Amino acid sequence: MAAVWLRFRAELRERWRGWVVLALLVGVAGGVVLAALAGARRTDRAYPDFLESQHAYDMLIVSGRPPLYDFAPLDFDEIARLPQVAEVARAAVVPFFPTSSNGKIAVDNTVPLVTTDGQFGTKMNRLFILDGRAPRRPNEIVISFLAAERFNVGVGDAFDAAFLSEEQVEAFFEDPESVAFDELTPGRLHIVGIESAPSEFPPLEATATDPLVHFAPSFRRSELFAPAVELLAVRLQPGTRRAFLGELERRADGQPLFYRDQVQATEATRRSMGVQADALRIVALLAAVVGLLVVGQLLVRQSQVDDSDNAALRSLGMSPRQLIGLGVMRGAGIGLGGAAVAVVVAVALSPLTPVGLARKAETNPGVAFDGLVLAVGGIGVMFAALIAAAPAIWRLSRWALAGSARAEMTPSRQPSRTVGAMARAGFSPSTVTGVRFALASGRGPTASPARVTIIGVVLAVTAITAVTGFSASLDHLLATPRLYGWNWDAAIGDPFSPDFGRDVAAELATREDIGAVGSGAFFQARIAGARVDVLAIDSAKDGLVPTIVAGRAPRARDEIALGSKSLGEIDRRIGDRVRVKYAGNSTSLRVVGEAVLPDLASTGGLGRGAAVTFRAALDLAPNAAANTVLVRSASTRDRDAVVASLQREFGDFLGVTEPSPPIDLENVRQVDSMPFVMGALMVLVAIATIAHGLMTSVLRRRRDLALLKTLGMERRQVIAVVMSQAAVVATIALIVGVPLGIIVGDFAWTAFAEKQLGSLSVTVVSGSGLALLIPTVFLVAGIAAGVPGRIAARTKPATVLRSE
Repeated sequence: MAAVWLRFRAELRERWRGWVVLALLVGVAGGVVLAALAGARRTDRAYPDFLESQHAYDMLIVSGRPPLYDFAPLDFDEIARLPQVAEVARAAVVPFFPTSSNGKIAVDNTVPLVTTDGQFGTKMNRLFILDGRAPRRPNEIVISFLAAERFNVGVGDAFDAAFLSEEQVEAFFEDPESVAFDELTPGRLHIVGIESAPSEFPPLEATATDPLVHFAPSFRRSELFAPAVELLAVRLQPGTRRAFLGELERRADGQPLFYRDQVQATEATRRSMGVQADALRIVALLAAVVGLLVVGQLLVRQSQVDDSDNAALRSLGMSPRQLIGLGVMRGAGIGLGGAAVAVVVAVALSPLTPVGLARKAETNPGVAFDGLVLAVGGIGVMFAALIAAAPAIWRLSRWALAGSARAEMTPSRQPSRTVGAMARAGFSPSTVTGVRFALASGRGPTASPARVTIIGVVLAVTAITAVTGFSASLDHLLATPRLYGWNWDAAIGDPFSPDFGRDVAAELATREDIGAVGSGAFFQARIAGARVDVLAIDSAKDGLVPTIVAGRAPRARDEIALGSKSLGEIDRRIGDRVRVKYAGNSTSLRVVGEAVLPDLASTGGLGRGAAVTFRAALDLAPNAAANTVLVRSASTRDRDAVVASLQREFGDFLGVTEPSPPIDLENVRQVDSMPFVMGALMVLVAIATIAHGLMTSVLRRRRDLALLKTLGMERRQVIAVVMSQAAVVATIALIVGVPLGIIVGDFAWTAFAEKQLGSLSVTVVSGSGLALLIPTVFLVAGIAAGVPGRIAARTKPATVLRSE
């Protein structure tokens, strides 16, 4: 190995500048990959780390207060003394009503909280201030980032509000319409901070769908303090969760329980953030492909240059193993330098992560060092550089064994039939020569990477077509509420509304502008041991049912339809029976369909939840209230008018909700620029691939070009040779890449929509995108051919042929 090492050091002194440039390119490409992978891990870990740092509760329990909140009344003092309880914190809901014209927060859309023992929000379930500061005075509040986004308010905003007295709170619970709002106590509230806290991240449960407002602890000593609902936050002893829930159910004595389970909330939130982490992993995969295509070609080219002395080294006595070892040392040196640069680049890019929703949960933003990803990834970058150069090392080493003279005398493969046919058809010499250069790689030291160039551009066009189709399918999903479960145009009421549904549905069924209507309720039950949110609905007109993917909607009282993910989680299929439990009652239902349910049902994301008839709900809860009405207009033209009329009639008291994408889709929307980023990267790949291939072809075929010019080919004809070569590559890429991209895009979207999101999958091919792609590819080819074409035109036959 002494001879190999001696030669390596000699080459290093002579060619170190080129090797450094390659190492930098390898490092930048590898750094982007490592940064994306480390960012995905950081995004995945953000929320669990946030729960630990903020001392999150395990359970948040609400004690019932009839008649509006008909949940089991619980003694919080008794619960605090249970052996399963480690510590507790208390809070209360204090409703307020905005009165000033600049008030943007509505009481029906927020949950105003204040700690009643000084522990909630300060020691347990601590608030993490994203902007501003914590509240100190009674008239100061902080709002969750969800409230800030929903109502477009921020630090420094203020508004006048009206508060209920203790007597008015009691009267409001008995009869909301009995409270005279002009008799409420006025107050002015100042927003001093924006916060995030455990369990305030979407998706929120149906019983906690509203963003939170937090008063200062001093507010409980204010004359405005009149608690409407009391809450108990509990941290449990390890391993006692099941026993604690059993104690709660025993104390509920068959009445519905109202509690927020941190385990379930965390699972839903992590699934939501997982969509954004997956997007980063896709970016990492794409960046790796880009790096291998672009940097790999450069490594191959560098290997060809470095191995130009192989024949001489062989004649001096170097063995084949030594030649291969020398090539490996070159690749390893470049790879090692690239790995070091990749680690630096990844660390430098780390402040850009975590992305999306997880960024609100990151308590230590800024530079991060993921030792596992950087160590394993750095080794991977080094080996990737070595592997990319390996084919050239092996091929040129074999060429050296055969001897350069013999290799030059070896005839090329059989001439292309396409080239022959074009020549016979009378195409110009420039066009025929360009086609031959594009399709034929050649042999020996004059070989050029024709096939590598074509494959690289085909992959680029395939990727552009696939991401264009993926983006078009995503836009179609976002614009089509039926696909994500909203098989109606509006929902009236919510889980806390009174029993109004059947009467209102019967009244609305008589309207000609309403095509379908149904009444029912949302509730949470245990299905095969798992907590699942259930939509119970009976149609009052035209068979209004949820969106069905497979099977059919439930029609009888012993039937149920489940989301695809819920079916997988409980390991059931259509035709199986499941045991459903609610409030101490139990029944067996047969699965008749797979449904897509809206986020209004608090399914924690698409693909989860269940649908039954309202008669089935009455079997579980005989006193169940039909507190929701679902309405679909008779035609799409009438939709806006129908919804507007429902808002006027029911919006003030019951509330009218229009279709909105669930949190899973909102998270995808936050990274909806990713397809355009991918497309831009692929355009760069195409430019770099074509330019590199053409440049290599021009440099390796100087002798051919010199002979052509000697035979009379003019400067413009030589440029036409290179342009024809680029046009052939672009044509093949479009013919092969576009159909392949449509297939790949359809497969990717179907898998993503059905498996990842749980929505109804409809693939859309973007006609406008394909119409733009075709001229873009030819334009890219023309741009890439510019510099190589001018270099080819400046070829001096006398100089080249004399050196040859």
